[in-house]
Amino acid sequence: MTHKQQYLYWYLFLFVVLTNIKFIMNTNVLYMNQGQKLMFFQKFVEPVLFGIKEKQKSLEDLISEMNEGIKKVHADLERIGDQLRQQPEQSNYASKQIQELKSEISTVKGLLLSRLMMNYCLTRDG
Repeated sequence: MTHKQQYLYWYLFLFVVLTNIKFIMNTNVLYMNQGQKLMFFQKFVEPVLFGIKEKQKSLEDLISEMNEGIKKVHADLERIGDQLRQQPEQSNYASKQIQELKSEISTVKGLLLSRLMMNYCLTRDG
């Protein structure tokens, strides 16, 4: 092997090694760039799109909110109970109204039928 061939092989070896190193470095830069994009997305874009995440509340705050909710539910149940106690009075009134409406309908029906029967009898005789 001549000195020129050895130089050529050495040059080829360095070229391959440096090309691989360049490829590895470019890949690392690409992944680092993707990581930076991901960090940017998590830090700035995600809160705008999905809303800012609230900090976790302390246990005392959660307990106080739960107590307020229980008080509201208790007040609603009392209000519903009062409405149910008043409902029989309203249902009696509503049943009276329905009975009056039925009697009026039957009266109007009787008047209309008698008038129709009268017309039918008059046209048939005449």
